[in-house]
Amino acid sequence: MMDREESIAWVLTTRIPALKGKLFINDLPASATAGVLIKEGYSGAQIDPEIKGRRQARFQIAIRDVRAKTAASKALAHQIMDALDIPGDVPITNGIFIKSCRPLTEPISYPITDGDNIEVTLNFLIHYFV
Repeated sequence: MMDREESIAWVLTTRIPALKGKLFINDLPASATAGVLIKEGYSGAQIDPEIKGRRQARFQIAIRDVRAKTAASKALAHQIMDALDIPGDVPITNGIFIKSCRPLTEPISYPITDGDNIEVTLNFLIHYFV
């Protein structure tokens, strides 16, 4: 069964094919000069005590490309926001269903990281069934 981050990666590569081979899950090495990181939230997924299998979680997307200007990274961030703005049921393989996914923030720029790279981040809220 796919985990949540793999499901998000599947949605992204389906809706933005140019991201194939550029996604990282939970770890984007400081040495990487370009990539899109899907990072699970620090608080984990909340389990709905009344509806079996229902989960709610926050996650973050970070975009790094040392060759691109911040504006180009923000443009990609907006594409990702549109791709992951899911108002209804989206079936994902292996029995995972995304009920909704919404961006929580506009793109946030971080000019310097440990790898001396520019990054743009986004925060999302997802509701899904396992």
